[in-house]
Amino acid sequence: MSTVCASCSGRCCYDIVVRVTPLDIWRIARAQRLAFDEIVVPWREPEPTPAGVQIDATSERYATILGQHPVEAGACAFLMHVGEDVKRCGIYADRPIVCRVYPFVVNKGSIDIRPDARCAPTDWNLATLDYGGFRAGFGRYAAEEAAAAVIVRAWNERVASGELAPSFAAYLAFAEAACAAFPHIDGTGASLERWNEALLPDDVVAAHSAWLVAVAAATPRR
Repeated sequence: MSTVCASCSGRCCYDIVVRVTPLDIWRIARAQRLAFDEIVVPWREPEPTPAGVQIDATSERYATILGQHPVEAGACAFLMHVGEDVKRCGIYADRPIVCRVYPFVVNKGSIDIRPDARCAPTDWNLATLDYGGFRAGFGRYAAEEAAAAVIVRAWNERVASGELAPSFAAYLAFAEAACAAFPHIDGTGASLERWNEALLPDDVVAAHSAWLVAVAAATPRR
């Protein structure tokens, strides 16, 4: 845990939509011994997006987002109170990648603090940041977002053809089967974490492309 997170009051864990990828859910489910539907809920996308999942007979599209706390309104389901004004992520070691890279963003190739960050500007010493680590995190997130798009596209196509009946539970089962079947980044080399950097060598681009082909091939057909 970073020194900043050690003194945080959990401001980033309230009233925020945390979109997660199938691989995020897969990691949390395995580590916490939870079912997919105990981790995420559907959230209707306000604008049409290719990443949206069809889960009913309408044209609406949905994202999978972390659920809400059962008692504390607006809080993430995994937020824990461990003392007065001291709050911690209950799945910190397995938290989604989008949470791992918060509150940073890649801006013209540089790592910057997001303009909407809830951390105070004085919370971060930019001179001591592990830029390589955050860059790898952003690269990995982009790679897993690409894999999520493969899964969502396969699901939506099968729903559109009538091959599968749309429901959120059925989509989660579909995504879980895909994650169980295809090779994970952890087993394919650190090069995939750098796939979206500028001027990549061919071996990195090829590795990412081959991984996505494997994802598509392993995504359930029925």
